[in-house]
Formats: sequence, C-alpha cells, structure tokens
Amino acid sequence: WFARARGRIAELDASVGDFARAKSGAEGSLAMLQAAAMQLSETPELAADIADAELRLGALELDANQPASARRRFREAIGRYEALAVTEKDEPHWRAVLSDAWALAAEADYARGAADAAREAMDKSLQARMRLAASDTGETWALATAVVNFADDVGRGKGTVESASAGGRARQSRFGAHRNAVLEAMRTHVGRGHSVRNAARLAFELHHVGTSAEANRKLWTRNK
Repeated sequence: WFARARGRIAELDASVGDFARAKSGAEGSLAMLQAAAMQLSETPELAADIADAELRLGALELDANQPASARRRFREAIGRYEALAVTEKDEPHWRAVLSDAWALAAEADYARGAADAAREAMDKSLQARMRLAASDTGETWALATAVVNFADDVGRGKGTVESASAGGRARQSRFGAHRNAVLEAMRTHVGRGHSVRNAARLAFELHHVGTSAEANRKLWTRNK
C-alpha cells in the first residue's frame, strides 16, 4: 500500500511541476513493488501495479528527454499489460492501458530517432484500441480520436521531442484522472453504506466512469 501511495504522490508532484521529486518518488514506488514481487511472487495484482509504475516512470523520463530509458520502461509495462489482457480477457481496462502504453512507446521511439519502430508501435496501439472498440461500442470515439491523432502526427512528421512528449503527458494525466474519478464515485457510495461491489456497479452505471463494474471493483481493491 505504501508503494502505491508513493506512486500517487509522485503524480501529484509532477502535476505541480516538481519533476525531480516526482521521479524520485516514482523510482521508490517501483523499487518497493519489485522487491515485493521477488519476495512474494508476482501476482496479477502486483503485476498490474508494477506495469502502472513502469508506465508512470517512463512518462516522466520521456518528458525529461530520456527516450531510450523511457522506452525500456514502456517495454516492461507493455509485457505485463499484454499478459493481463490474455489472463483476464473479459476485462477491457487492460486493452485500454495497453493501447496507451504502445502510444507512449511510439513517442519514445520517434524521439530517439527510430521512425520505423515508432510507426510499428503506433500500429499496435491502434490494434489494441480496435479490439477494445469491437467489444465495447463506448470505445468507438476513443478509437476515432486515436486514428485522427495518428494521422495528424504522420502528416506533421512529428519533428521535435517536445511534440512527442506532449502526448505522453496528456495520456499519463488522463490515466490518473480516470482512476481518481472512479475512486471518488465509489467512495461516495461506500460512504453511504453500499458494498464495494455495489459501489463499483453504481459508479459505472450512474456516474459512467470506468470500463466496467468489475474493473472499478479491482481498481478500488488495488488502491485501498
């Protein structure tokens, strides 16, 4: 729990522009999670936490103009998200974050001068989003937006590291905002006496946050 809290604090530090402190906190969070995995074995819940931590740290490194290191972080996150998407194939959340992780990887590849690898990574990001949209019509708009953004990036040539890292900041911010919206909605209903499972359902059905009621429940469990 402390490792998760430290990761959240790192996100808050980044949001106010204290990137040095944010990176230090993100590194500490990841180190604690990796140590726990070595001692306890890497459960699916711990794998998800490590993937989130790698993605968080990679986004910070991409913003700090360290694309090679960031790409290694994204590779670690992608491997775990892909495994979770297979083992929990009825859970759409993993394909959503997998798509974002591949998009960040594409930006890191482009920033380090690997244009072909960047194009391949973006293709994989779109494929993950397409598979998600095929099973959830609510994701159709996100898919359309991703396609348009990809076309715009290709058309511009995306010629600077700054333009590449801007997408990483936006996606990382969106991921944090999504998580916070789910937790806040569920906290309201739990405070009114609802069970966690029912609060997860109400957050999804009434507040329209989260990718499913079960995804909301798992998110709550991982952050409490």
